[in-house]
Amino acid sequence: MTTAEMLEQARAVLHRLLTGAAVVELDVEGRRTKFTPMNRSDLEAYIKRLEAQLGACPPPGAIGVIF
Repeated sequence: MTTAEMLEQARAVLHRLLTGAAVVELDVEGRRTKFTPMNRSDLEAYIKRLEAQLGACPPPGAIGVIF
């Protein structure tokens, strides 16, 4: 499975979670993982990591300013 496919699947799981599914499952790196509203932040962090791998957004971190 490509990173883009994993990102698409993770976004679909987040959508189902946000629209009322109490528990949703996702295959994360060969392991089935269940997500509930209680660990939504874990799923969002996983999505951000995949986006960073694809270059969809800058990786999290401090922004430096040089004068």
